[in-house]
Amino acid sequence: MFTCRSVSGVPRMRVAAGAMAEKARGGSPVFRNRFFPGAAALLALTLAASALGQGITGTILGTVTDDQGGVLPGATVTVSSEVLPAGPQVATADATGDFRFPNLPPGDYTLRVELSGFGTYLEEGMVVRVGGTTERVVPLTLATVAEMVTVTGESPVVDTRRSGVSTNFSNEYMENTPLRRFSFFDFTKSAPGMSATNPTSGTSSRVSAFGSGVDENKYLMDGVDFTAPVSGAAWPWPDTDAIEEMEIVSMGASAEYGNSPGAVFNVVTKQGTNDFQVSGAYFGMFDRLTSKPIRLNSDGDADPNGWGFTRNRYVDATVQVGGPIIRDRAWLFADGQYLQDWDNQPGTDPQFPRKFGANRLLWKITADITPNIKFMNTYHNDWWVIPSTPSLSRPASAAWEFSGNNPSLTFGRITHILSDSTFYEVGVSGFYSPRDVSRPNSPGVPRRNDIDNGIASGGAPSFDIFKQARTEVKAKVSHFASDWLNADHDFKFGVQYVIGNHSSHGGYTPGENYPGGVVYYDNGDGSPNYISLGTNYNKGGEFRELGIFAEDVLNIGNRVTISAGIRFDRVRGISQNLDNLVATDIAEMQFEAQGTVTGAGDLYEWRNWGPRVGVNFKLDDDGRTVLRANWGRFYRTAITGEMSDVHPGQGSSQEWYWNPDTEMYDIEGPKYEAATNFGFDPNSRAPRTDQFSIGFDRELASNVAFGFTYVRKDQSDLLGWNTDSAAYGTVSWTAENDQSLSVYPIETAPNDRYFRLSNVDCVGISYYCDPMYMDYNGLVFSLNKRMSNSWQAQLSYVWSKAYGLLPSSGFGAASSQTTRVYGGSLAKDPNQFTNATGHLLNDRPHTLRLTGAVIAPGDILFGFNAAFFNGKPWGARVRVPQEVLPQGARSVYLTSPGVERLENQALLDLRISRPFYFGERAKIEPFVDLLNMFNSTATEDLGSQQYGSSLYGAGERWIDPRRAFIGLKLAY
Repeated sequence: MFTCRSVSGVPRMRVAAGAMAEKARGGSPVFRNRFFPGAAALLALTLAASALGQGITGTILGTVTDDQGGVLPGATVTVSSEVLPAGPQVATADATGDFRFPNLPPGDYTLRVELSGFGTYLEEGMVVRVGGTTERVVPLTLATVAEMVTVTGESPVVDTRRSGVSTNFSNEYMENTPLRRFSFFDFTKSAPGMSATNPTSGTSSRVSAFGSGVDENKYLMDGVDFTAPVSGAAWPWPDTDAIEEMEIVSMGASAEYGNSPGAVFNVVTKQGTNDFQVSGAYFGMFDRLTSKPIRLNSDGDADPNGWGFTRNRYVDATVQVGGPIIRDRAWLFADGQYLQDWDNQPGTDPQFPRKFGANRLLWKITADITPNIKFMNTYHNDWWVIPSTPSLSRPASAAWEFSGNNPSLTFGRITHILSDSTFYEVGVSGFYSPRDVSRPNSPGVPRRNDIDNGIASGGAPSFDIFKQARTEVKAKVSHFASDWLNADHDFKFGVQYVIGNHSSHGGYTPGENYPGGVVYYDNGDGSPNYISLGTNYNKGGEFRELGIFAEDVLNIGNRVTISAGIRFDRVRGISQNLDNLVATDIAEMQFEAQGTVTGAGDLYEWRNWGPRVGVNFKLDDDGRTVLRANWGRFYRTAITGEMSDVHPGQGSSQEWYWNPDTEMYDIEGPKYEAATNFGFDPNSRAPRTDQFSIGFDRELASNVAFGFTYVRKDQSDLLGWNTDSAAYGTVSWTAENDQSLSVYPIETAPNDRYFRLSNVDCVGISYYCDPMYMDYNGLVFSLNKRMSNSWQAQLSYVWSKAYGLLPSSGFGAASSQTTRVYGGSLAKDPNQFTNATGHLLNDRPHTLRLTGAVIAPGDILFGFNAAFFNGKPWGARVRVPQEVLPQGARSVYLTSPGVERLENQALLDLRISRPFYFGERAKIEPFVDLLNMFNSTATEDLGSQQYGSSLYGAGERWIDPRRAFIGLKLAY
């Protein structure tokens, strides 16, 4: 007689609660037998890590028991899914009843467990996430009671193996949420703990993760690390429609991921299956459907007849194709995108819009060479144009247009499954920018800067061509040891070797009588103040990094998971030899090679040890409630952009001040010579971040979970400029607001200074100096409802404070919070320290987000994306003139950053869509997104922070106004 019993809810919650408390090993209680030996093993390791599943896959693991909680060895366990086109994967429960599938693509799975004499267990809709672990205790009932147990419940929302903080965005979430269509950055900006430099900007990709710099994140796409070596930014920007899932590891990244004090953004693209599928989409925005709440004339004054935000053009068309190359053996997925996004900010001439454009191509080949050997090859390229955004203080004529392309690819990645418990991976990948161009909009016209009001005119100050490359070779071995030293162990050992480099070739814009290049600096009344003359440059940097890691995830009993591992990195910074490229035609950006520029050779060598440890403790038998914590030491990776400022090929520059007696620029100012004035301290240390979090997760109901986390970060050993061979005095100077400041004129020859790039801890410094550091404290509250019963939602609130002094602390309000050292970063001059310690650039004390979707009767979908966050901090500045400071005029803070803030932003985006089906496969889905429903006019940039400027505190770039986004999706 055949009977079928349906169990509602997750089986471990209803059937096998006893098995969660005791995993029988010879009949002894789990905690008595296994906890203390496992803890001893952890102490012996003194290692670190934080997550079980890494890379582009997830894990299913579990234990087969009888209805009394005793383990059942020998059961046949099968998982099947559409994302396994080669067919189901099969494992056998080991002597302790354990089974595991460690290398599964993200998707929905069916789990089937069979054992002679027992009824079959069948569960559908089991969700596997990238980097996630889905656990099961599978109870089998004697066949005399039931032939089959069918589970209809959902997968648990709480991950009982994670110790850090992470967020997953599924393809379903991406499909349902109103977006700005700016690649995956729409999601990096919306995860809890993220603070975007420009939250609504169409061309800004930069985010701070729990207070870290925007250059301290790591970006992965299908295992390819496409973090730019020059800046730490994401360089390739894939089409949103090509993404299957995205994992954001905000805290507690595994040692496998390398050094990332910020977040790890892990993008996994779609893959082909045995079914041939074609889909496409069109998205458009139009000026007549765009609001103009701000109208300004060319002087920046409010004017009802002035220029408002203008949507000049928006076209976004994509197509995706997937299917078999060889059925059951090899598959292809391909994606293409054509994007044109042209607009203007209020007060700027619509005849000269910002013309952002991108043509993107991606393919992904996956293959099963044998049932146990899997191969992957990927290619992505992005042919892009990103102009500077015209503004009131910098019109289009005085700006640049940046363009280029950056192929990124996995040459090959092989996964070889040696057994149910052991597999290894090897791969070679990289990304390359062969020739990016920074082209002036007005070639040959020198830049003029109004130093009192912060207004630019003329052309762009410089031009260049740019190259960069990143190549990585890596190998990893994973081995699962069941019941070894009274605990289950998931070991990983790996090695990674990376070469990253860049070079830039260009110079100042030539002017009349100044063929080498000139920038003019004028007073507010138009009278001349000084000029800066510069030579052409050929500069760059290179790093070579060897990383070795080991980690162990210990499962002690059924309650405790401890992640332990360590990473060692040897990083060499190199000033490499470069081609000497000289511009022959700036308008056409043509260059001619004229020999070689010899670099400075080895600059430094960092040897970094990064221990990390995490724990996840189930507070109840069914795993609905967990307590988690992690601690880790992270080092910022090398950034080649820092090395270029000490490259011998960077040329020289000199300031000359206006002489009213001769009516010439003949008063000599400071001179900066690459060969004699700049160097990298070989004894420098890598910037270091210690991070800690403790959190609590609770599954409130099926598909609903609540979380709370406290986050702490301490950053030290930051790099900056140390000035040698200089002495400074102290004088009192009164600013035009009658505020008295201590300023520091140089008392030795300015040209004798030696600028040494090293850690700024102020030890042994004879002049005024503040140590560089970052302190971050944050509280995160989250509520997550996975899609079920026709709705889904994510709610998060973050309170935080990011405070300290960074190399970017002297930058403007719209700038990114970075740890990278630029030519103008702190602290070439002690005056730059004045009032500079304060709230960091991406500090936002309060951030609230709510996103989700509801499917109403008739398959009508309503999506929503709401957010509130504080504006960015800024402080008033004042210019101390050259008459007071012989080393040259300096802009210093009157008030610390954070005394002033940009406006708070309250945003609401809505979507409505309805699919129409034709036959079994064809679908057409029209939709409308209404973005910025509140029509917020919050400022994202200021004309000037200079006290007394005509643009002081005045907005000159605002979030995009209310507008309609119309689209159509097709699928077959």
